[in-house]
Amino acid sequence: MRLRAEFEIGLGAASDVVYRSLLPELGDQMLRSRVDMVSRDDLLELVIDSEDFTAMRATLNSVLRLVRIACELGKPHVLNTI
Repeated sequence: MRLRAEFEIGLGAASDVVYRSLLPELGDQMLRSRVDMVSRDDLLELVIDSEDFTAMRATLNSVLRLVRIACELGKPHVLNTI
């Protein structure tokens, strides 16, 4: 059974930065899944194709976690100096 999940994530100006930060991670395709990613305008578009539910769940967890981490790391940090 082939499964497909498609996402458009609105990241504003950060979409290209997140895209470039995820490229090395997603360059190595998984055995039972394939991830295609495009940065277009202010959107990050993801298409995930998997052979089964287990592979889809694992891939979704990994990819969405990477997106969240990239977004969190891109936020400006305020250093408190005392």
